[in-house]
Parts: sequence; structure tokens; C-alpha cells
Amino acid sequence: MGNSISRVAHGEICFEGKAVSRGVGIGKVVRLYNRRRHFHRVKLSDNQVNKELRRFRAAVRLAKRQLKKLSEQEPAKAQTGIFEAQLLILQDKGFLSKIEDLIHSEKVNAEWAVREVANSYISLYKEFKNEVLRERHVDIDDVAERLISILSKRVSLIEPISEVILVTDELKPSIVVELAKDKLKAIVSESGGWTSHAFIIARELGIPAVTGLKNFLRYVSGGEEAIVDGYSGQVILSPSLETLQKFSEKHENTIEIKVKKETILDPDLKTLDGRHINIMANLDFPESYAKAKKYGARGVGLYRSEFLFGKNEGFPTEIDQYKAYRKLADIVGDDGIKIRTFDLNLDGFGEKLYEKNPALGLRAIRLSLTYENVFRSQIRALLRASFGRKVDIVLPMISDVSEILRAKEIILQERDKLVKQGVKIGLPLIGVMIEVPSAIFMIEEILDEVDFVNLGT
Repeated sequence: MGNSISRVAHGEICFEGKAVSRGVGIGKVVRLYNRRRHFHRVKLSDNQVNKELRRFRAAVRLAKRQLKKLSEQEPAKAQTGIFEAQLLILQDKGFLSKIEDLIHSEKVNAEWAVREVANSYISLYKEFKNEVLRERHVDIDDVAERLISILSKRVSLIEPISEVILVTDELKPSIVVELAKDKLKAIVSESGGWTSHAFIIARELGIPAVTGLKNFLRYVSGGEEAIVDGYSGQVILSPSLETLQKFSEKHENTIEIKVKKETILDPDLKTLDGRHINIMANLDFPESYAKAKKYGARGVGLYRSEFLFGKNEGFPTEIDQYKAYRKLADIVGDDGIKIRTFDLNLDGFGEKLYEKNPALGLRAIRLSLTYENVFRSQIRALLRASFGRKVDIVLPMISDVSEILRAKEIILQERDKLVKQGVKIGLPLIGVMIEVPSAIFMIEEILDEVDFVNLGT
């Protein structure tokens, strides 16, 4: 099995896993295994295909509404970006078109098509050596199960539980949020790593969690007393009274502990094989960089330019943008900054564009390329702000190489215009955000066209 297991004379069994969320949890075990829906492959007649496509599109719309509502619930508010990442999957035209193509070409039911396409993406993600990317397969599965649940018109598979230790084979973000209100004592999962979105939420909510206990579900039937130590990674089944007393005291003591010491990163960070790495900040506001640098950050890895919409009553002008970008570039200095172009949807642009457009679903780079005048204005501001500074441009939510090619063409055109006008500009590097599943399938082609990539986590 690969787990470290030890037994003691009075019957308790100790397992050694990997701690991924601090704290101590004591309670009764509840098992949650293989939450996937079961359904049959249904062959459709020619005249049923269009109806099935409409049914699938309606399920996508409802799933988006559900995720938006879920992100607004109290347990999820602090990590709303996690469910925004799942919303990006439902906006990924590559992912959705593969499902629709399968329904149309194979004449099969939507449930089957969703599962087939999701499995192909999941298999690809599981092959990545990078843990951050590898763990994203859980979000694909979570989205697929949500769609299938809607299509099947079934309610949640999770029974209401209260003050227990959840034991599962694979933890999904939606499960943590759904059960957080029931006061989970702790979580034990057979799989998943530190960067898993589900465990990020668990840490935010203060729910102790241990992972990496392969086949652990074989050892529990449900109802057993258990202790989960989110500090050491130890899980104890059927603990003795002495052990219960020991960990109860540890739990009470840790509740009173408040961290007072500030963690300062060593600016000369290196990997185990000796490679130097920089820890960079993600920013919405320029004023935050001083604090980030105090804790050891060097440079800004992602600046979200959408914050300008909150500072301007109307659409930010080119000069507004130039001043904002230049101010931040001056603050960051030689540490360097990567500025993401507007990652907004039509609602985000709203009335600030002063025009109507029926192209619902447009977002980020697709919206920028649709409203070229807006994009060109931002590019000019960025080029001007980059003069004498290390300012790079990041294109958000890329789902096709053609989007990169068109964006690069516009950047080159605007650069040439500014040079002819005698305006001083820099030569920023061009990078992209890897956020949607379809981008993974064309990563080699993307890397051929850009200077760097940012992973959307």
C-alpha cells in the first residue's frame, strides 16, 4: 500500500500521511467514496441531436449560475478565485466544442459526452510532473460531475453530516464548501497535494487535513473514532483513552496559539538542485508592493489591470492607464512587473463601452480582440510605461494560438506607430496566462509564440 502503519497493543492503528492543513481533529469517520454519477451511453436518432445540444447548453448555463452562487457563500468567499477557475472551464470554447462535437458526431447523450471529454482532459493533466498543473484534474472532474448532475436532474450525493471526520478517495473543492457549514472536524484523503484547490479551501477554513493515504478507505467502515493530526500527518483509528486525552489537550492548546512572528523570505531562494528562484507578488493595488517586498517578494508576477475600473467612473483613458502603469513600474523598479491586459467579461465592461453587443460569453483576450480600440489603447499605455522599466505584457485566458498571433500583430502595429511619432517606448516581453484546459493541448504551439507563460492557479 505504501503507507506507514503501526499498531499498538490496545487496538489503535496509526497511519502516516502528508499534512496539508494544520490543526487537530477528533471525531467519527464518515466515508465518501467515488462520487461519480452512473449513467448509460444512449444512442440518439438524427432528429434528437439538436435537442440534446440545447439540453447540454442549458446545463452549462445553470452550472455557471451555481458556481457563481457557490463562490458567494461564506466558506468560499476568501477563495473565490478557485470557483472562478471552474467557471473558466465552462467558458473554454475548446472544452465545450469537444463535447458538442461528440454529441453531434457520435449521436450520444450529453452525460456520456461530458464524461468522455472530461476523462481525456483528466488523463492529460495527470501526466504533468508539475504538481500545480497535475492537481487541476480535480477541477475538471468537479465541473464534469456538476454538469452530469444537472443533466441527470439529481440532487447532491452528499448526505448531511455534522462534526465528523470525512474520509474520501479524492477531495473536490465543492465538497469542502458544501460540508464546511456542517462543521467538519477534519479531512483524510487518499490522494491530492498541497496545491489542490480543495486543500487550499480547507486551510482557509481551518479544517485539519491529511492526504496521501492510499487505499485508506479499506481500513474504515464508518463510525469509528479517529484522530487527524494536521501538523504531523498522523491519522489514528480507534485511539485509546490515553491517546484521546493527549490529542484533546494538543487541540485545546493549539486553539490558543496566535502566530506573532512574521515570516520573511530569504531573497536568495534556491531549489534543492541549486536553481535560483524569485518569489513575486500578485497585485491589484500599487500600494501593496511595499508590504510584499518587506516579506521577501522581488518583482510583480501578475498585476491585474482591471483594478482601474474601480478607480474610474468611466472607461479608463490611455493617459489614465499610462499614469497608473508607470507609477507601479516606478515603485517596483528593477524588480520588474508583468501586467495582465484586461480580464473582464461584458458585464465588467458594462456601460463603460457605451455600445451594445450581442456576443455574450466574450471574456478577457477574446473581448479585447473584439473591442480592438480598447485593446490598442491599453497596449499603447503599456508600451509607453515600459520605457526604461522592466514591464512585460500578459495576455489572459488564451484558448487558441490565433488569439496570440492577432494580439502580437496589434502590439507590433501600435509599437511602430509610437516609434514613428517619436514617443519613447520599451520592448516588453509577451507572455500568456494558461488558465483553460484547451491551452494545455496546444502548449508547445503556444510556447513557440511567447516569451513566457503564467500558470493560472
